[in-house]
Amino acid sequence: MKRFLSTILFITLLLPLLYSQSPYKIRQVAQQYFDQQLFKEAAIYFNELVGLNPRDIQSRFKLAESLYHSLQYSKAIEHFRVVANSKDSLNKEAQHLYAQTLKMDGQYKMADSVFYILLENELYDESLRSSIFNQKEGCQLAMRQAETKKASPITKLEGINTDFFEFGLSQNPKTKSLTILTTRKLKSRQYPDEKYGGYLPDLVRFIQNEKGWNMMKNDDGFQQLNTPYAEGSGTYTNDGNTFYFTSCSNNQGGQCQIYRSRLSSDKWSTPVVLPETINKPGFQAQHPFITGGGDTLFFVSDRTGTFGGMDIWMSLRGRNDVWSPAINLGTAINTEEDEISPYFSESFRALLFASHGHTGYGGFDLFLAKGITFFEPQIYNLGPPYNTSLDDAYFYMGQSVGFLSSNRNEARDMDIFHFPVEDENDFLSGFMTRDDLSGRRLAMAKFKQLRSLDLQTFRTDDLFGYNIYRPIPDKYEVKNSISRYKYVNVNGNIHDPNTPVRIFVSDSLELLTLSNDDSRFSFKLLVDSLHNLDNDYSFHSESTIESHHLADTAGIFVPHFYENLYFDFGSHDLRPEASIALDEIISNFDQKNVALIDIQTHTDDKGNYDFNFRLSEKRGIAIMSYLKERGFPSTKMRVVAHGEENPRAINDSWYGRLYNRRAEITIYNQTVTDFSKPKLFVVRDRMTIDEASRLLGVTQDHISERNGSGRTSFSQGQVLRVVNPQYFTVNVKYLIEESDLDNVIIPYVVRSGDSLESISNKFKIPEEFILETNHITGDLKAGQEIILYQLDSSINAPQL
Repeated sequence: MKRFLSTILFITLLLPLLYSQSPYKIRQVAQQYFDQQLFKEAAIYFNELVGLNPRDIQSRFKLAESLYHSLQYSKAIEHFRVVANSKDSLNKEAQHLYAQTLKMDGQYKMADSVFYILLENELYDESLRSSIFNQKEGCQLAMRQAETKKASPITKLEGINTDFFEFGLSQNPKTKSLTILTTRKLKSRQYPDEKYGGYLPDLVRFIQNEKGWNMMKNDDGFQQLNTPYAEGSGTYTNDGNTFYFTSCSNNQGGQCQIYRSRLSSDKWSTPVVLPETINKPGFQAQHPFITGGGDTLFFVSDRTGTFGGMDIWMSLRGRNDVWSPAINLGTAINTEEDEISPYFSESFRALLFASHGHTGYGGFDLFLAKGITFFEPQIYNLGPPYNTSLDDAYFYMGQSVGFLSSNRNEARDMDIFHFPVEDENDFLSGFMTRDDLSGRRLAMAKFKQLRSLDLQTFRTDDLFGYNIYRPIPDKYEVKNSISRYKYVNVNGNIHDPNTPVRIFVSDSLELLTLSNDDSRFSFKLLVDSLHNLDNDYSFHSESTIESHHLADTAGIFVPHFYENLYFDFGSHDLRPEASIALDEIISNFDQKNVALIDIQTHTDDKGNYDFNFRLSEKRGIAIMSYLKERGFPSTKMRVVAHGEENPRAINDSWYGRLYNRRAEITIYNQTVTDFSKPKLFVVRDRMTIDEASRLLGVTQDHISERNGSGRTSFSQGQVLRVVNPQYFTVNVKYLIEESDLDNVIIPYVVRSGDSLESISNKFKIPEEFILETNHITGDLKAGQEIILYQLDSSINAPQL
């Protein structure tokens, strides 16, 4: 990494003076550089301290960190190793960084073994365990891919790269010029980049002629888009006349915002900052990508609502140049780490982006997200040679050529690389359909958090014709879902307290609640039932209703979609994990702010229709009674019983029927409430709590806390509630995830002569899926039982 000359001169002159000082003085200077994120300089002084006292673990750790952050991984490894093996309190953090640095240096086998040890000792909280697990899976992925040695089609883009940083390429569709960011010295006023060297990045353009790429002049006023501070990557509309880009407010990082400039009369206009729906005050907005028609903007931000670090967001441009509130693309795409540099392929209708949080090869990796259903994109790692153990980002597709930015070169500078692309759709589909086991394809998103946005681009008219959909994150977020609900209160009293009360709203809708200790009851008829409302009400209960009255009013409520509760066959008794889930309603929601708890109950299709309907009523009454006994007012609860109607799954398997024996709970609250929403798994085959802990990547205490203490094992049909499970792929031999019900799960016994390839071809299931869902590490053997997991249930399974 290149350093501007004044800094080099300053260090050269200062070193002899500082080395003559006490360790205390040297430590002060080292820490000052470290705090300013000038890691190369900090490493010089911490190295001096370690030389003076090799047992100074604190300085050695700071030295290792400084080397790591200045991309000197090979040098950092040894120092992290020493700290990791010490008895110092820093060893826990050093162990994680030691493994991570080994991976960044391409030492996957060694890194994998260290990550394995870290997962075994349970020293880390769930968030860090998630990162460790992903890092380990990335090592496994890289080792499998390393078996294939193929010539790389990726080469440096000649005539544009220098010894400084070049990155973030986009192309003007009209002029075919390339726009990049560079930290080289230009004629314009620039501040030095005190962190990485060179100067803060500016936008420059190149045009190609018979001699190659040449920097363009700025006769059209393009130069005014640059400031003395940092600019970020940009993006053009299809007509080449509108350019969106990032600009930051000072040389300390400041607030980075997205601006727009338009070409009019052959001159680029003064940049205009986009509104607060995109540039939220106090937060960063960077890496814009505009669709060709200029109506959908993808960008990166750390604003409220992110899942960690920088997330990818989307905003839609409507009439009169009004931008919609930004939408987070959800947990299938965004992670607790950083996601950056989105690129949307309109022809293939897929999003490409760089991430440090998905399972990958080292630093930032490039990924492709493609939706197979409206809310379920799958994520594919582009693999080698597009991804390396270092940082790869800023994917961009030009005409018959693709571009990316990477610091894979030895100097660790970010350079621009290019590769041939004959057809964009064929090229991108290759990351999804290539079936050789050691190829670049990684179908992993199905086994992560799939509920996210469909990756289609809305046209302008659609903005006003559709409700803006929102993802379903684990950490429930409803900040943009506050709605004003009109409702009718039905209040009354009966002879007996604590008695079921029914109201028949129409022939197709019956509601149920409980009277309270004073024999009073209350219904709320929300927007879901008002369209069925007429003037004729009939009431029924075990006792005579004395009176009732109606109150037509409105209120502002936030619907919180709680988890489903499940029941045993023919039973309305609450399971242990269901009781804990209801306890968490009490702890998560202030009953003063709750307007209504809506409970929709169901059964499977076994037995008499009327019996099932009454059974679903009893299940709702059991839930209401449980909450009421713990202080929740019965006047704020209602049940809608469905019996065997509206099944969640097909009733042709025992686990499908179990998922139909459910209660769906929605809590209408007057305020936004965040709560940890668990993932639900049905146990398919008996397992111990230790096995469940290892399969799901959480501690045994976590499982006991969420599902009931005292269990040492789980039998078929039991439900496990797990918050943020850290599995790469759930083993469907043992567990079936609630979100996987739409997929076909086929038990299969391996026959003589079967191979992974033949089974894959027979059932049209990628080999990688078969390996990951069954956690297969060796060769298949005749008689071995495996589970074949078809992601598209519309594909008919062949006859076994």
